[in-house]
Amino acid sequence: MRRVIPFIASNYRRDKIWLRRTKPSKREYQIMVAIDNSRTIMQECGVGPMALQTLCIVCQAMAQLDVGEYAVLAFGSAKPKVLLPLGAGQQHAASFGWEQARPLLTEFTFEEESAESHNRSFADMMQLSSSLFDERRTARARCGRSLRSCC
Repeated sequence: MRRVIPFIASNYRRDKIWLRRTKPSKREYQIMVAIDNSRTIMQECGVGPMALQTLCIVCQAMAQLDVGEYAVLAFGSAKPKVLLPLGAGQQHAASFGWEQARPLLTEFTFEEESAESHNRSFADMMQLSSSLFDERRTARARCGRSLRSCC
């Protein structure tokens, strides 16, 4: 009986390739990518399109490598925005494609500007990311399980 179950699970072949991806990865990182959405830096210097290309490549790589949870933030306006929230049970955690990238790319206009954006935007973004990490940590503690099986 011990040999029959693996034989059936491997589509009646004598290999154990079906066992390769059954073990969950031990990587449970929480990563936040933040991009400046202000006009001064990104549009006037001409680095906005390159930043968006890099964002898509990094998100695809993180999804393919199964690094854990990742989020995308935009700062540079009066308040920072969470464009992709941090969480384990989300669509972008498994794969990142055009469907997930389209809303992100439309949010980045590189036209944002406020009176205090040069002084406060980065600090506000750091406070927001810290609070998001804290929320995720308390949600994980409430569940009492790992991030993969939590909420």
